[in-house]
Amino acid sequence: MKNQTACIVVTYNRKALLASNLQALRNQKEKGDIFVIDNGSTDGTRELLSEWIERKEIIYKNTGKNLGGAGGFAFGIAEAVRCGYSYLWIMDDDTIPYPDALASLLGKAKRLNGEFSFLCSVVKWKDGSFCRMNLPVFSDQWPDQICEEKEGLISVCSCSFVSCLINAEYIKKAGLPIAEFFIYGDDAEYTERLSGLADAYLDLTSFAEHRTPANISDDISRESRERLGRYYYRYRNCFYIAKKKGRKDVLHYLYITCKMLVKILLFSENCRWKRISVLLSGVFAGISFHPVIQYVDR
Repeated sequence: MKNQTACIVVTYNRKALLASNLQALRNQKEKGDIFVIDNGSTDGTRELLSEWIERKEIIYKNTGKNLGGAGGFAFGIAEAVRCGYSYLWIMDDDTIPYPDALASLLGKAKRLNGEFSFLCSVVKWKDGSFCRMNLPVFSDQWPDQICEEKEGLISVCSCSFVSCLINAEYIKKAGLPIAEFFIYGDDAEYTERLSGLADAYLDLTSFAEHRTPANISDDISRESRERLGRYYYRYRNCFYIAKKKGRKDVLHYLYITCKMLVKILLFSENCRWKRISVLLSGVFAGISFHPVIQYVDR
């Protein structure tokens, strides 16, 4: 009998991290079918996975080119929904879920009788502290939402794509993550779209480690020069998200952007004008950015 859960991992040229991730998935107390969505890696990822594929321990899908995290998740989620899975457990290739992470999520799903849009894990960094870039956004009801019948759950309205269990029924209603985002903001936009349809929760007994190089939020003012280009997507996508919410959020976004411009001018050690150029290019692109949400059945 097929598992009710598909574990979807998006990877691109990080085979060492992917190997650790897959070992952690293999060690789960509760198993799910593993989908590896390879964004056209050129570092030998396919060769690394050859034995896994031959033993049918994973379902390997190569997108043929780098679709970014957003495109990879949209691709993988669509594949798994078409296969008929009830729940989709999604994560990046640098995620190391604790052995009982999925068991805890599925236990909460059962307790809720499937009446939720998504559940997310508590994400920690390598030293055991909370991972700053993966903190969920709590609902307006917090902290009064821990109640007897939902012990161990906190209501949230969005989270990252690091150990997030999505109810497939709501994927059909909400559509897919916006592949055109490429990177940045796709997880926040999508999970907020889902929580607008049904309650969503942080599972306080499910844990995952996110093996990022440092436990800091992304910041264009101090980013290495080689990675500056990706911030174009961040500022474009965040402007789109602000536009969806209304004038108040647009004004707040512009205020935060102006603060970052000042921070770059005062504190960046190099490439000040390149940083400013990337930031402003993203902002202006966001004005006319109107991606279309895709649905699984189309």
